[in-house]
Amino acid sequence: MDTDKLYKAGYISRTHGLKGGMAVNLTPGSTPAEISECWLDSGESYERFEVEEWSARPDMGFIKLIGIESLEAARALRGRSLFLMKTGRPKARKGSFHDDEIVGFSVVDATAGEIGTIASVSRQGGRGFLMVKKERREFIIPLDGPFLTAIDKKKRLASVSLPEGFLDI
Repeated sequence: MDTDKLYKAGYISRTHGLKGGMAVNLTPGSTPAEISECWLDSGESYERFEVEEWSARPDMGFIKLIGIESLEAARALRGRSLFLMKTGRPKARKGSFHDDEIVGFSVVDATAGEIGTIASVSRQGGRGFLMVKKERREFIIPLDGPFLTAIDKKKRLASVSLPEGFLDI
C-alpha cells in the first residue's frame, strides 16, 4: 500500500461491546459517513481490514472489523492509529484545510519573507501548531490567534504575520 494515499482519521481508543467492536477518536472534519476498508498502523507497517459496520459523529466513530470477533481481539488493537484513503475524505470547508494537505508548503512572513517549509502540523490539547523547518532550524508557529493569515493551496504557500523577534527565540 502506498502510504501517501492514506490519511490518519483517528485512533482506536477503547473496545465497544463484547463482540469485537471498537470506539475511534476521530480527527475533526476528516471522516466520511461510510467506509468499507481501513488500515491500522502496527508501528512497522499498515494492516488492511475490511469494515463490517461503521457509524460516526463529529468526534467519535464506532467500527466493527471483519475478522475481529472478540473483546480480546479488539482490546489488542487499542491505541493503534486508523488510516483511510484520501480519495474518500470529505473536502475541507472553504478557508480551512486538512493538516496533511499543507505539509511541504512554503511559509512566508509578512516582514521577514520566506522562513521555511511546513514539516508537519501538530495538534495538542485542542491547539494546533505549524512545525516549520529551514535548514537546521525549526520554528513552531501557533495556528490560533493572528499568526496564520492565509493558505494558498494552488501556490502551496502559507502566509504568516509573526510578532517582531519571534524568529529570534
